[in-house]
This record gives sequence, structure tokens and C-alpha cells, in this order.
Amino acid sequence: MNNEKNQNIWIEKVHQNLLLRGRSEKTFENYKSALLRFLNYYSSNTIIKNLNEEKIIDFLKYEYLDKNKCPSTYNIGISAIRLMFLVCFNKSLNRLLLPNCKLPKRLPTMLSILSYYLKEDIIVCKISKVSNIRLILSLGRK
Repeated sequence: MNNEKNQNIWIEKVHQNLLLRGRSEKTFENYKSALLRFLNYYSSNTIIKNLNEEKIIDFLKYEYLDKNKCPSTYNIGISAIRLMFLVCFNKSLNRLLLPNCKLPKRLPTMLSILSYYLKEDIIVCKISKVSNIRLILSLGRK
């Protein structure tokens, strides 16, 4: 049954598993938030462990696609649901039916910093924190 007592038990099991895996408290807070949204989506008389991938997809469509949430939020949600089913119900969900979302690639931080300094004639880059070597690039503008 999907009541508050069982929800707390399931969330605590997920918390213990995340601690064993060495995950941070911030990860747990994100998982907890995603799991509470998932569990509150269903009524209190729903037997959560009997949910199949199709029912979970219905929730994911409602919670993430219809509300146009970002891909990383979706990935946290699906990872939390998969972990809860594995830890609490010893049930592995099909990753082909419930895939992670591909995240957009971003430019490395260094390229952003370099684009800022391109207005100058000289760029100073720190190559290594250990050796404290600096590289000076001249743009040779005329």
C-alpha cells in the first residue's frame, strides 16, 4: 500500500543504499524529492511494487514531459525510481523502456574564460595547479 508509513520506509531504504554507495546528502535530497512526487502521483490504495514500466511511463510523461522539465531533472527522477524498485522490491526495471535522457553537451569552462579574454592582446592560462606553470599566448593583433 502507498501510505505515508511505507513511503518513509522506502525512502529510508534508498537513503541507506545511497550512503553505502558513498553518495552525498544533496543526491539523497534530490532522490527523495523525486520519489515523493512519484509516490504522491498514485493513490494510497495503489500497490507500488506491482506497477509496471507502462504505468511508470505514464507518470514520467505527466511529471517531466508535460511540464517541460529539463533533462537532468528527468534523469534524477528515473534513477531514483529505478533504485527504489531495486532496493525495496528487488525488482529491476527495464532500462530500454525507461531510458535516461541524453544531456546536451556544454563547452568546457576554460573555453568560456578564453572567450572573455579574447578581447585582450595576451592570454594567460594556468596549465597545472601542481607545478604552477603559466602559458602566455600572444594573439598578434595589429
